[in-house]
Amino acid sequence: MLTLAPTEAALLGLFCGFWLAAGLWATLRGLRRSAEAVAERREARSAEALLAAAPDLPLLVFRDGRVEAGERAGLALGLQARPERLDDIANALEEQDREPLLGGIAAAASTAGAFALSLRPAGSARVYRFRGGPAPASYPPGTVLLWLTDSTDSEEEMAGL
Repeated sequence: MLTLAPTEAALLGLFCGFWLAAGLWATLRGLRRSAEAVAERREARSAEALLAAAPDLPLLVFRDGRVEAGERAGLALGLQARPERLDDIANALEEQDREPLLGGIAAAASTAGAFALSLRPAGSARVYRFRGGPAPASYPPGTVLLWLTDSTDSEEEMAGL
């Protein structure tokens, strides 16, 4: 038979109580973090739905030429898939529109300035307004955020005037 002195029994009780408290704390913390993750996921889905319904199309252009864009941006530019490189976007435009866009992106990446251009995809009657500037601080320095807006109607009205 195992016998414990009162001091040993008290220490064993304290040790078991500590582990019980630590387990309860870890469980409650995990539940709280899980609830926070569900709320963040819900918020992200909501923001994604708003962005998908927006009339402007966002594109991120990184300093190394990589592009993050949605399918809609590729379709607007007449591409079969989403653009993955800046060259994909440039090659989708009319020949005379490529250099102004590339220059505007390079200037915005190096000076954190903004630009706005009205450009036409190759072989299309549509006109898109490209507005670019520095991406939010959560992206690497030199990343440019482009917004594409279909401005065909307003460009035609201005040309008529």
